[in-house]
This record gives sequence, structure tokens and C-alpha cells, in this order.
Amino acid sequence: MNDDDPSDNRRDDVLSSAPSLEEATRRAGILSEPGPPPAVVQPPTEFNGWRATLARARGGQRLLDALIEPHDAATLVPRLPVDDLHAYIHRIGLADADGVLALATGEQVRALIDTDVWNRDRVSLERLDPWLSGLMRAGADVLVKRMLDLDDSLLNWVVRRSVKVDVIDDPESFDPPDVEHVVTPDRRLVIMFPESETRDLPVKIFLDRLMRDDAALCINLLVHTQAALDSNLEEDAYRWRTGRMADRGYVDYYEALVIYTPPRADQVHDAREALPQEVPAVERWLVPVLAPAARLAAAFTALDPTDLDVVQGALGFVANMALSADRIDAWDDAGAEETLARLRAGLVLGLDALSGPDADPERDAAVLGKTALALIFRTGYARTLDAARPLRRAARDGLLSGPEGRLDGIDLEGLRPWADALGARHPQTPQGPASRGAELTRMGRYAEIIAELGRVAGADRPRNIGIGRWLATWMARDLIGLEGPGPLPTERLAHAHRALFADGGLRADARGAAEHWWSRIGGATPKALDVLLDAVRDAMAGVDHADLEPRFLPLWWIADA
Repeated sequence: MNDDDPSDNRRDDVLSSAPSLEEATRRAGILSEPGPPPAVVQPPTEFNGWRATLARARGGQRLLDALIEPHDAATLVPRLPVDDLHAYIHRIGLADADGVLALATGEQVRALIDTDVWNRDRVSLERLDPWLSGLMRAGADVLVKRMLDLDDSLLNWVVRRSVKVDVIDDPESFDPPDVEHVVTPDRRLVIMFPESETRDLPVKIFLDRLMRDDAALCINLLVHTQAALDSNLEEDAYRWRTGRMADRGYVDYYEALVIYTPPRADQVHDAREALPQEVPAVERWLVPVLAPAARLAAAFTALDPTDLDVVQGALGFVANMALSADRIDAWDDAGAEETLARLRAGLVLGLDALSGPDADPERDAAVLGKTALALIFRTGYARTLDAARPLRRAARDGLLSGPEGRLDGIDLEGLRPWADALGARHPQTPQGPASRGAELTRMGRYAEIIAELGRVAGADRPRNIGIGRWLATWMARDLIGLEGPGPLPTERLAHAHRALFADGGLRADARGAAEHWWSRIGGATPKALDVLLDAVRDAMAGVDHADLEPRFLPLWWIADA
């Protein structure tokens, strides 16, 4: 190559002035200006790990964040079981859970409403309104979609609570009503909100959006809603709700009542005979619902793994039977805990009856594995019925009644809590369900005392006079020589008081006279007399003989008082 060749110089000039490859491609439009980096595709959140995070979340705000902050929360939340989602929303607070409702499916929202807004077989507006408000806060689109996901009967019922619709016969002479109202675009219907309450707002938004999106559907809904009967709508909605709740494991009320019926003697005998003599202990995890009952927890811990799934499934079914038989609504946590406490106690008493009071956990586990849990509970529950039977018979015969109820005649302060507890639908102690033999014995003793007092007082006792007052007055009359029951004459009060009390206590000779009187009028339980005497002493022994007034003598029926 010749250095003096001018062509070579021209070539160098061209090369030195040539654009770079990047510049050339940019000029050609091949390479655009630099833009944002491509989005990073995030892997899906692992579902079980996410649920574990929800379980560990402390406090409503942290739980809310854990629910809605994952990048794919819109695919995670719809996978949650409804009962878990219901519990999460209540921990967060429905007023703050609109972000969760926005992610829930129509099926989930319908199930949440099934769970939370029914009071037995009636819809509770007070419980429904917060859910509609939450859907409204989640957005008008969410509100409309989820309301349309409801059963037609429930949707019609909801609309009827807020809206009244009239047909406009002559649009030219239409006289607007004196309430909040809207006229449809075709001027054929007037939609009125007679109450114009804050709670109507979700329904107003729903109807407004539905009229914009599908006027024919909205008008048909309004017209048919006004033609239906509330009772028919609610009954139909309840049937659909009952079917869905049954699919979730809830037991029909009438089918569930059998859980509170005592078993036949042959069923209990067969259950005892079916038990093996020795069962090896196998360590197992504890079902949390049983934790408060130590014996039951130990028995579940000792269950053989081969029996565990069956027993746990049976436990869930029996619990649902009890909740249904008690008509506990799905949202009623306090009522559910009360029923579960009774279930635990009944199972413990059933184990006590079937495997013995001193059985070890392995033998109790054998009972759980070989015997229907419903039978175990019914056996234990029957023992509480037996303990309370004397009082319940006396109440049935009207011996304990007062002016306003079948137990109102129990006017002795120490006995009234026991009367209320033993006479309730489910007999128990004043502190709660009995789960030990000693508690059953105490229940039986109080039931006998109260029944004895009612029997001795007799069916002829005036219902406006309590049993304690009636018997205490009768006893005082007898001690001063006045035979039979009846009011004490005012002029004999001091005489009666001195006959019974001295030095702030009951006179020794008065106790002997009272025992003689008690046996003469048919008293057979000395403990019942002791309770009466203790109550009389506590109420009146400290009053001075010289300063007697009817107000100081509450357990005496005084003629002129």
C-alpha cells in the first residue's frame, strides 16, 4: 500500500467519520431510545406457606396485610376455605375488610353471608347491612356482581327492605311522591326510598349501576320484588341456605336433636363389652378443642393412628350435631363455646361411665376408637339429666312455680342459682357443665333438696308466696302454737321471733321443734330442713326482739304487711 496514495487517505476519513453500529441502527430506526427494563416475572406464592403466615399473624392489621399484599393475592384468596376466610374477616373487622371482599369470589361471599347474617331461620338486617356496606366500599362493580350472586329470593328480600315501586299510569299527570324517589328512564316506574336511611345506600348504588348496565333486568327485579311476599322469599332463601350449609357439614336441627337423648341400656352394655382388655399406648397430637378437658385430651393423645381420622371426623360431626340442636348460629362464637364446653363435659362423663372413673388414657382411647362418639356423649349427658331429675319433675308438676315462671317459687337466695342451672334446658352446675362424678353428686343433692322443699310446701301454696317464705312462716306458726300454714298475725311476731332466735342464732330447742314439725308435715330429707333453717337464721336472727318490722323479717308472711 502506498502511503502517498490519496485514495488511502480518503478511506481513513470515511472510516473515522462512520457512525458506530449502535448509532447506525438508531438512525435506521432499528434501535429505539432506551426504555424501562422489562418487568420481572414473580413466581407464584406458595399457598400452604401463605396460610401458615396468616395463622401466625398477630393483630388485625397484620393479618389484613398478609392477606392482600402478595402480588397474586387475587388468586390466593379465592382458594381459602370459607370458614377460615370468615374467621380472618372477623379478626380484621368487617369495617376494614373491604380489600379482602374485593378479592373473594361470588361463591365465597354468598357463603360468608350464609354464615353470618342468619338468626336461626330468619335473616337479620342488623347483621346483613355491614356486609353490604363492605361490598360497597370494595367498589360499585364488586357490589353489583356479588349482590347478583345471591339467591334470587334473598336478593328480592333485600331490595324490598329499602325500595317501594309504583307504576306510573300517566306520565303527563304524574304527581311525584313526598319521599326520596327516582323515575326510570322510560317514565313508567317510580322507585321510592320511604325511609331514606343510610343503610339504603348500597341498594341505591346497586340499582343505579344495574339500571345503567342492564335496564331490563333491573326493571324486572323491581317489578317482581314488589309482587312477592316477604315470608315466601325468606322461606325460599332459607331452604337454599340450609342446603349449602349441609354441604359444609352443618347438621339439620331436627336430625341433630337425637344427640341430647339418653341411649338405651343395651347400647351402653354393648359398648362396654366391645372394649379389648389391653390396648397399647400410641403417642398422638391433641385436638385443640379438647384441651380444656384433661382426661379427654389424654385419651386423644393415646389414640392409635389408625383410628385417629375416623375419631376426629366423628368428633366434628357430633360437634355440629350439638351446635345445630342448640340452634347456635354460625357467627355466634360465645354460644358455640358454651355448646363445646357441654360436649367436652359429656364426653368425659361418658368415658367415666364406659371405661370406669379410674381408667388410664389407653383404655379411654380404646373407648374412643371402638364406640360411636355420639353414644359416648349421650351416655355422659344422660347422667346430668339423671342428676337433675328430681328438680325437673317437681318443676313439671308445678311445685316450684311462681307468678312468672316454673322456678319462680324458689326464693331462698342460696338455692336460686342451683334451681336456674338444674332447671335449664341443659342441666349443669351454676359454674357450668359437670364433668366429674363429684359434680354430678352435688347436682343430685341440690336437685333433691329443692324438689323436697317444693313437695312439702305443696301444690296448694299461693303462687305469689315463695316456697321459703311459705315454709318459714308455717314453721314459725307451729312453734308458737298456730297450726297449719298461713300468714303470721302482726301481734305474734315478737313471740315467734323469741321462739326461734337467741343471741343472734337459732335456739337449740327451736331446732328440735323444727325437726319434729318437718317430719310431721312429710319432710323426708333432713338436708332440706337444714337449708331452710340456715336461710331463716341468716335473714332474721340478728334482728332485735324489741325492734321488729316486717322489712326486717323477709322470710315471714305477715298478715298486715
